[in-house]
Amino acid sequence: MKPIIILKSVILFLAISVSAIAQQECDYEIPAEIQKYLDKSRDTKKYESAERLGFLEKALEEDPKCLPCLMRIGEMEFLLAKRSGGSFAPAEKYFEELASLCENYHSEMYYFLGAMYYADRQYGK
Repeated sequence: MKPIIILKSVILFLAISVSAIAQQECDYEIPAEIQKYLDKSRDTKKYESAERLGFLEKALEEDPKCLPCLMRIGEMEFLLAKRSGGSFAPAEKYFEELASLCENYHSEMYYFLGAMYYADRQYGK
């Protein structure tokens, strides 16, 4: 009975350690200037969609590895394509870049990618 408890404890410890390491890889401190752009990109009452996308593009020009920026711009591009019936290619680009930088950033990026691949009949991805 004791060996089973010890084995379960070791497995639990390893699972927690791996999870913590994966999250540390994705730690991103948002610089103040980038945070201003992110805040403006969320202000739907003050700015139109095109302006909000512009703020995110400026943020990505300053820091191409800004994880929250990639997530936000991917979401916005996805919603714009879905509403207009346009191409999902811009949104896919941002989500794929985010996944390449940090595969454990957020589960929603995989939801969006899966929805886009399914809509575009890219079943192999």
